[in-house]
Amino acid sequence: MKSLKYKILLGFTTILILLVIAGASASISMRVGQQQVHKMVSNDMELVTVSEQLSKNVSQRIAIVRGYVLFGDNSFMADFRRYTETSKTLQKKLIELNPSEENKKLIELNDKWRTMVEDEIFPSYASGNLDKALNSMTTSTEPVARDLMEGFEQVAASSLAHINTDKEALIHTLSRNTNIIIVLTIISIMLGISIAFYLSSTIIKPLVQIIFRIQTIATGDLRGGQMESKTKDEIAQLAKAMNQMVGNLRLVVTKVHENAERITLSSEQLSGSAEQMTMATKKITNAVQSVATGSMRQTESMNDNSLSMSEMSIVIQRIAEATYNATQVSLEATQEATQGNEAIRTAVGQMGSIQLTIGKASIAMKQLGEHIEEIHSILEVIEDISGQTNLLALNASIEAARAGESGRGFAVVANEIKKLSVQSASSAHSISDLVHIIQAETHNVLNEIQDGVKAIKLGMELVDVAGQTFERIVQSNVNVSSEVQEIASSAEQMSASSEQLAASLTELASIAEQSLHKSQTVAATTEDQLGSMINISESADSLNSMSHELKAALIAFKI
Repeated sequence: MKSLKYKILLGFTTILILLVIAGASASISMRVGQQQVHKMVSNDMELVTVSEQLSKNVSQRIAIVRGYVLFGDNSFMADFRRYTETSKTLQKKLIELNPSEENKKLIELNDKWRTMVEDEIFPSYASGNLDKALNSMTTSTEPVARDLMEGFEQVAASSLAHINTDKEALIHTLSRNTNIIIVLTIISIMLGISIAFYLSSTIIKPLVQIIFRIQTIATGDLRGGQMESKTKDEIAQLAKAMNQMVGNLRLVVTKVHENAERITLSSEQLSGSAEQMTMATKKITNAVQSVATGSMRQTESMNDNSLSMSEMSIVIQRIAEATYNATQVSLEATQEATQGNEAIRTAVGQMGSIQLTIGKASIAMKQLGEHIEEIHSILEVIEDISGQTNLLALNASIEAARAGESGRGFAVVANEIKKLSVQSASSAHSISDLVHIIQAETHNVLNEIQDGVKAIKLGMELVDVAGQTFERIVQSNVNVSSEVQEIASSAEQMSASSEQLAASLTELASIAEQSLHKSQTVAATTEDQLGSMINISESADSLNSMSHELKAALIAFKI
């Protein structure tokens, strides 16, 4: 996996390699130029000097021969021999510098000319034959001397031409190397700009998209597809964690929506059942009051016994039916309350999962902050490298100034390196500013995630309160079922008593007293049941209100 640190180091390492290549090219160019200049100074210029000295030596010896012939002074012969020795030294050096066939022929011709002077002119003049000496000097030795002088001058001219050729080649080489260095510098600058844009598109742009998505999630909008990242670095890990968080949040909110709907439906059903049970209880109370009235009438008057017994049987049958209905409604209410309690517990678990997911996202954001700190450290190192490069360029400029004209090209290279270091420092500073912006945005996102954790914690407390309410409702329904069963048992006893009254009129008074007693008990029981049903109705209304509040809180989430 290629991390952000690896990408940044790779980019700036590439730039540094190009800078090293440019510096090496400049160094090689300067070294080649120095070698060519050394060759021109030590070889070609010395060859010119030696050739001119040989030409001058021949001219001086011709003048010495003429002076000897004209004046006859033997000191001219000594001077001729001294200049001849000098000529031999120069000839040896000429052969060492350029052992060409032309130079060897010139040396042979010089030796021949010297022999002609020593063997012909000097002996002729010494024997007193002045005419012969003058004739030999005019017709043979001086033309050879002029040829020698022209030959040595041609060697000097050829050397000068070679120097000019080398100079042009050196200028061309330096110009070509300068162009190469300029091209490498331009490539380094363009590559640095490309790397900066690449890092901006691969780091800043995905982070901006993630921040925008987190801000959208903070408003409760969970819509939209998954975020995709073409890289395999920390940004991709953050996008993956964001996708998992959104998926988990969407699943939890969906389940909470469903449970809220179920809670609302259950609370409405429970409220309806409570109303039905209240009405049935009121009917039971009325019926019990009617039974009590009938019992009193039976006690007062035995003539209406048959009619009262018939009415009491009907009333007891209604009591049994109402008691059965109340039992069924109570059981259904207990089941619905139990389901509501389980739904609340499930919601609590899902809210816990949301809290855990957001905690993971918070950890991922903290890790991103740590990686950004590493990037900031790398930028500081790059700025240090830029400062060192600038100092190196300054030292190079100083050395170029010391070198004078020969260091002018090196001064240009040093100036370009200095510009490049300034540009690198500016780019590093811009990237540092972007890193600071990313740190601030990451801190804001982390604060928003922490606010979301607090809101989820508050929601969990509200749901916990709703669960406790459901548990109280379940307990109330259990109490109601127990009381309804007692009513059913009483109704069965009343039915048995009515049958006994119908079978035996002799025990009518006793049965009437028992019926009156049971009716009073049933009346008290039904009054208690009525109070319990009122409590159930109030709990159902409270549950319904809580379910509506939960639905209102979930409206902020868009799936």
